[in-house]
Amino acid sequence: MSEELVHFEIPAREIDRELKDRVMALWRASFPEIQGTPKGSEAFWDWKFKGREASLWATKSSGANDLLAFYSCLALDYLSPLGKVKVGLVVDVLTAPQARGRGIFTKLGFAATKGMLEDGTYDLLTGYPVRPDVLPGHRKVGWSFCEKIAVYAAPASRLLGCLLALISKVFGHNVEEVTPSQLSQAAGWGDFHAHWVRGALIDELTFLQTGNSFNQWRYSAPDMDYRGLVVRDARKKMLGYLTWRHVKLKGLPCLAIADIKVTSPLVFTSLLGGMMRRASLTSVLIAGMFSRAVAKSIRPAWSLMAKLPIRFQLILKGKKGLGESVIAKCGMDRCYLGWVDTDDV
Repeated sequence: MSEELVHFEIPAREIDRELKDRVMALWRASFPEIQGTPKGSEAFWDWKFKGREASLWATKSSGANDLLAFYSCLALDYLSPLGKVKVGLVVDVLTAPQARGRGIFTKLGFAATKGMLEDGTYDLLTGYPVRPDVLPGHRKVGWSFCEKIAVYAAPASRLLGCLLALISKVFGHNVEEVTPSQLSQAAGWGDFHAHWVRGALIDELTFLQTGNSFNQWRYSAPDMDYRGLVVRDARKKMLGYLTWRHVKLKGLPCLAIADIKVTSPLVFTSLLGGMMRRASLTSVLIAGMFSRAVAKSIRPAWSLMAKLPIRFQLILKGKKGLGESVIAKCGMDRCYLGWVDTDDV
């Protein structure tokens, strides 16, 4: 006789010490590679789930306390040509080692996504699975497999950065450092952000809304050490910004671009040159994950960035109505997505 499984939602405000320890033990067992890294710490857990609205689901055997699987989403706010969209970003899909191969992953996926979409918590769910072995389970649950988002890279060369700086000077660009968590308090942010949003809506883009609350949360992740740059013209008008942090990509030390918004591709050239001049001697590459809409806006090749043979799979699942309409009508060419849209960089 097969065991009875119980799928249940965990209100984030009701996570006590015991439950938190059980989930974190499952987390570390599922992702042993995060042991000893900032993402494997309790501080990272607290940052992730206490700073945003979250939906947490789990599976256990009837009459037992040990968790067999865990599914979680963070709430993000997007704006699309069809209006505001409440998005749930899937950040954890965990299955205990002893429970794998029994269909538990798929069953919890059905229960969690159905619950989160049907109760109105989210209009749309997004995910960026990094392990090929979980893709069949996501397909069974009904996720739409969309764009494979490209990664672009350029050498983290100070010499090249100086060359790009000369180009910046020709166009009257000045590059300044900014604290990412305080980005929305930078001089000229309000006018720049309003201008960028208007342009994005004219181009019928769907994009993440990044304001003061989001920036303070996103860039306060423990031990991540985010940095930021803004570009201004001779009149001190803000023309764009970029945020980044140090990561390892395929084992190589890199500077990874988290978020980028500019008024023209030449502004991105100035920002990239600013990153290169600030790169440590151990950094090998500057990399960014750019959807087609982002790449069209910043033109990476103009700044000597090349497309790598690395892709990140985007998956979507929408509820009837707005969520499905966003997927159907907006199209992946019009989704402005980068690493800031994930919980990775």
